[in-house]
Amino acid sequence: MEMTEPFATTVAAVAPVVLLAAALEISFYQRAVESSSNDIKQRLTEISEAVRAEGEVTEEHRRQMREWDSPLGPMARTLLVRGAIGMLWVLIMSLQAISTIVCVVWLSLPDQPKEWVSAGAIAFALGLGIATVTIFPVVRLLAAPKFPSDAEIEQMWEMLREPAQGGEAEASS
Repeated sequence: MEMTEPFATTVAAVAPVVLLAAALEISFYQRAVESSSNDIKQRLTEISEAVRAEGEVTEEHRRQMREWDSPLGPMARTLLVRGAIGMLWVLIMSLQAISTIVCVVWLSLPDQPKEWVSAGAIAFALGLGIATVTIFPVVRLLAAPKFPSDAEIEQMWEMLREPAQGGEAEASS
């Protein structure tokens, strides 16, 4: 694959758009990381409050803490996944920025030999960026909570009806 002026111009125009989309995804990702961090803090706070309320550290508290803080526990898995996704976004954004800069520099040197640029590497970087900013929102959409089923809605109604019926029976006696 050879670097051509139309290719370099296209990359110089498209890569910043992918970079912008990646920046928006990172903003969403940052909120997700903050939410996960708050969930972890909340869980650890609940364990600490249980210890304070009971006045001593029980074996159950230790078990909960070990379960939560183990190398395969929820906290470790969350941190590992969030870290891997963060590194992917750093890679994607870096490749888009480098591709843009390389193409702009390549276009600005009309009389220089231009064999130093690999069109294939730039096409790969741009393709990876486009694929990533397309795939992540789709994955988020598919992983989003679904509407409750009719059976789940009926079960909720049953739970809501029970206290009202019991209260009416007590009031009439």
